[in-house]
Amino acid sequence: MVEKWSPGYWLFKQYVKYAWWLFHRTIVILGKENIPTGKPLIFAPNHPNALNDDLAVVYSVKQQVVWLGRADLFKNRITQAFMRFVKIIPAWRIRDGYENLSRNGQSFMTAANILKNNKSIGLYPEAAHSVNRRMIPHKKAIPRIVFLAGEATQFSLDIKIIPTGIYFDQYQDFGRRMLIIFGKPLDARDYYDLYRRNPVQGIHALRDDLYRSLLPLTLNYNTESLYRGFEALREIGTVPQLRKQNKKKNLSHVFHIGQQLINRLDALEAQDREAAEKLAARGINFLGRLRSLGIRSWVVDREEEKTGKLLLHLLFLAVTFPFFLFGFLFNALPFFILDFLVNRKVKQEIFRSTFSFGLGIVLFPVFYLLEMWLVSPLLEGWFLKLLFLAILPLAGKFAHFWYILFRKTRGRWLWKRIRKTKPMLSDEIRCEKETLVSAIWGD
Repeated sequence: MVEKWSPGYWLFKQYVKYAWWLFHRTIVILGKENIPTGKPLIFAPNHPNALNDDLAVVYSVKQQVVWLGRADLFKNRITQAFMRFVKIIPAWRIRDGYENLSRNGQSFMTAANILKNNKSIGLYPEAAHSVNRRMIPHKKAIPRIVFLAGEATQFSLDIKIIPTGIYFDQYQDFGRRMLIIFGKPLDARDYYDLYRRNPVQGIHALRDDLYRSLLPLTLNYNTESLYRGFEALREIGTVPQLRKQNKKKNLSHVFHIGQQLINRLDALEAQDREAAEKLAARGINFLGRLRSLGIRSWVVDREEEKTGKLLLHLLFLAVTFPFFLFGFLFNALPFFILDFLVNRKVKQEIFRSTFSFGLGIVLFPVFYLLEMWLVSPLLEGWFLKLLFLAILPLAGKFAHFWYILFRKTRGRWLWKRIRKTKPMLSDEIRCEKETLVSAIWGD
């Protein structure tokens, strides 16, 4: 049975969790106290980033969750065997052919039986990628599975549905930040009576309540046409508001300030479409202007202009350069090969991060073993050889951190030069940002 605890899966999961930690600069998990123990669970996350969203949940929970995944992943016996090993069962969508939708009955029954056995499943209520930071309408798969399991147990099964919010600060690149929030569970028993009286109403009620419970756990724009401009305004307006509210610039605070900002912008669009369009255009133009100067919006901030911070970072970069060089030399080749392959072969951007991670957990170990073999004549004994091997991925992660700090320090230096050599330009830019921030927050 696919839901049965698997030692092989457990071992593979430990490796994937370590790789997932390496791939991310920051991982924050909130709301784990909302996950009941000893209950059949359905994890119901939003779906912004392909199979990475499965991994976000797998990383964060102890359960061996069985996922319903897109049927086109099960193309041949090899992929079918692997999917079963990683506890994914097929689900068909309309795009797979209307005639195939009936095949979901077996998968949904399998999922219901997993719940009957007091295990956990994972399923996206949107049933599709929501490419932008915007949830799409939920489908009926989760309610159907819940009520199938309920009917099979005379509506006694205590299923808990966990709304799960997943937020990545950016979708594609190595070193991103991830926030996952587990919301308060919905109790399936609250819907059994309604379903028995009117199945359609019961399905719709559970679907709609799940949507409403997931909304506070996501960044969710109502707009479509102004999305790019509103995202620019979020980049411009988040950090100033954090400082105004005396909050640290951690991922959780950035996320919640982003929610407040999005709500304001969506309200502005609803009240005054023309004003929202003008503000969105100003945000895009402002970031474009900064980009032409080689700087980012966060640099145009008096807190970031302190000379002491710049000097401290320059000193840190100088002292740690040998460690960066070591990490770069032993990680650059697989990194650039992976980047080249993914960008060349994977046409849809939303899948690039998934393929990068999937290929990376295979490609990097191969290179590490090859590199250990090449330098092994210089290392005496197996302890030093294994220590060298263990250090390589950590050195790669540090090298990336060093590179990001270098780019930020370069941005601070460029802004310092602009302020010194072109004071009128810097004053104009600072004034424009302050005006934009005031317009965003209504100050």
